[in-house]
Amino acid sequence: MSATASDADRDGLVAASLDVLETAIRGFYEYERRVGEGPYDRSALSDFERETKRTFGPNGRWSDDFGERLTNRAAVYLAGSRNYLASIYYLVKNYPHSPGVAPLARCVAEACGKMAWLLDNRLGTKSHARERVARLLLDEADDASRRKSLAVGLRHPERAVAGDEYRKARDAVATPGYFWAGEIDLDRSGVPTVRGQRLPKTSDFVVIAEKILSQDSRDARHVYGYLSALTHPTMFAYLESMAAQDVVFCAKVVNYAVLAFHNEMRLHSGWTQPDPSYLPEGDPIREKHDALNVLIGSHTVAG
Repeated sequence: MSATASDADRDGLVAASLDVLETAIRGFYEYERRVGEGPYDRSALSDFERETKRTFGPNGRWSDDFGERLTNRAAVYLAGSRNYLASIYYLVKNYPHSPGVAPLARCVAEACGKMAWLLDNRLGTKSHARERVARLLLDEADDASRRKSLAVGLRHPERAVAGDEYRKARDAVATPGYFWAGEIDLDRSGVPTVRGQRLPKTSDFVVIAEKILSQDSRDARHVYGYLSALTHPTMFAYLESMAAQDVVFCAKVVNYAVLAFHNEMRLHSGWTQPDPSYLPEGDPIREKHDALNVLIGSHTVAG
């Protein structure tokens, strides 16, 4: 599905791919140092924290740490994506023909989708605090469910602790406490919908991010579907992995992952910063991304 670069062009594409990855990773550390612990005043996070402190459920006033938990969760997704980019960098530098770049890029796209869902600016920050907390608790319960299942399956010595943590996280969304009974709906399998919020399927996270970040785009879901298909042991995946041994394919996947990472930075900045449009660390990333796109385009046409 990709054009083939000549031997003379290979080094240039690989170098440009490494350059955009280096820029993105460096941008993460620069952004992390700048934002530090704040300031968060007049940010979406500040509005959200103020609203949650005024909110009640059947058990009384809500916890005052929802804002911190939500922001920390988004920060972990961003840091995790940086780690995936570092792994992609290693593959591109040492084995640029590796189809293993595709599953790693898929992970970055999924992290971007989860962050977009948690920090969805379409929810608003004040009147819809209950919906946003529902999303946070649903995501926490999903994590706790995974930890419990793995701990039990692997007979981990702390599997009982994991089970207790799961039950606590599950009850936060499945039983009245933070939310009133009328705000909670359980399907036949016990899967909760809270304030109309239900945990999306993994692929749907990417669609949500696309709708939030790129209203006119229709490509992200299809690229994600292609990358997902490469992770499964099928005849299609094997044949495509052979085609994926071309550096043009590699460069395309690198640029897709970097764009998703750049969007994660935009989302996090929009949530925590007084001026969400101020993201100086993002400009060099976008410039390198666009430059690599031009280079990819020239080889695709030539091929």
